[in-house]
Amino acid sequence: MLKEKLVIKRKAATLITVDFTAPEIEGYAMAWLKLCNNARELKRIIWKIENDAKNKVYVWCDPHYKDEMIDFLTGIVYFHKDEKPIPIGKVLNISDDTIGVPVYEYESTCDSNDEQWYKDIDHAISNWTAIQEVFD
Repeated sequence: MLKEKLVIKRKAATLITVDFTAPEIEGYAMAWLKLCNNARELKRIIWKIENDAKNKVYVWCDPHYKDEMIDFLTGIVYFHKDEKPIPIGKVLNISDDTIGVPVYEYESTCDSNDEQWYKDIDHAISNWTAIQEVFD
């Protein structure tokens, strides 16, 4: 029998605080939508995003891609008002942070001399492989 164990692994991250203030709510919505869509596609780089009521957005990302994320978030979209393009997305702060990432581990409840132990190990490996495919 396999027993699943959830462990929170701590990873170094870069926290980027961005101002998504726009002249109208549609500008904020466009910027947030673009960020969410890219976060889904770039889940190896963008690990977590949050927003608050003051149009600030917090992005936790892989520190190795910090510069690319800053470039992406600065002027993430342009809102057109009175025929003028207004860039939305101004980086306010960049800091080092630590983020918790869920890691699932599997262990057998059988003795290592039991044949069920070998079956459990095979299942654990296939479960781990399936989880890796989801996160890749």
